[in-house]
Amino acid sequence: MAKQTGSKKKPVWMWVALLVAAAIVAGVGLWAVLTYVVAKDVVVPNVVGAPAAAARELLVDKGLRVAETQAFDATAPAGSVVSQDPKAGTTVRTGTTVNLVISKGTDIVKVPDVVEMTRRGAIAALEKAGLKVGDVIERYDASVEEDVVIRQDPKAGEELPAGEAVDLFVSKGTRTTSVPNVVGKTQAAAREALTGAGLYAKVVKAASTQVDAGMVMSQQPLAQNRVPVNTTVTITVSSGPARVTVPGVVGNKPENARAKLEALGLVVQIEEVPDPSTKVVKQVPAAGSVVRKGSTVRLLVGDGSGAP
Repeated sequence: MAKQTGSKKKPVWMWVALLVAAAIVAGVGLWAVLTYVVAKDVVVPNVVGAPAAAARELLVDKGLRVAETQAFDATAPAGSVVSQDPKAGTTVRTGTTVNLVISKGTDIVKVPDVVEMTRRGAIAALEKAGLKVGDVIERYDASVEEDVVIRQDPKAGEELPAGEAVDLFVSKGTRTTSVPNVVGKTQAAAREALTGAGLYAKVVKAASTQVDAGMVMSQQPLAQNRVPVNTTVTITVSSGPARVTVPGVVGNKPENARAKLEALGLVVQIEEVPDPSTKVVKQVPAAGSVVRKGSTVRLLVGDGSGAP
């Protein structure tokens, strides 16, 4: 029996498999051509808020290209789409590039030290650091110049999300008040008025024949002047007419006695009385008496009668 020559025929199933594979390749190629080569209109889908991978897949399926940039964003989770361009709903041609901004999450910044800066300087420093100015609370502070930052909250060096606010406490400088008029008031009433205005009172006593004792005759600083709170106002209070102690002048010559008494502001009245002496033999009021300045002292001077 003779042997058969030539190649064996391939099984039918193999031919079928080859035909299917060729069809698949042709289909993919056709899809690619229709998608990327043959341009057509497509509506851009909304991918804002979607994860970047899902957004990318959706856009590519629509026949669009994707370009990505990253940026910090406090409102969008890291890895999600913050914005897109063109916007959702825009009709474009296939193959158009959609630019996506992908969130890097919240940017964290360090709070700068703005204490002892002017208000304007502090605001500029916070804005440069990516922060906002929160509440600005003004307070009187005698130790810090007006419009200079006394304190900040949060403190320097703390970390905050970008865009957060920092409160500033700003000096209003030294608090001032108007000096009330206390001339003519009693010492107690004057002190009460000054205390009510945030001032201290220093009392100086002075004699006066014109102002009743216990009444304020003058003040310094003068009324209506504006001064820092806690300033001391000196008030001069009348102690009434001055009083002096009458010295003893019995036995003195009249001229010497007069000189001593007048030097103390007393008025001297001399009367002669019968007496062998020519000196002061009696005085009224007596030595050691306390009298008002300007009071009269009577001196009884001997007339020398009966003298040898």
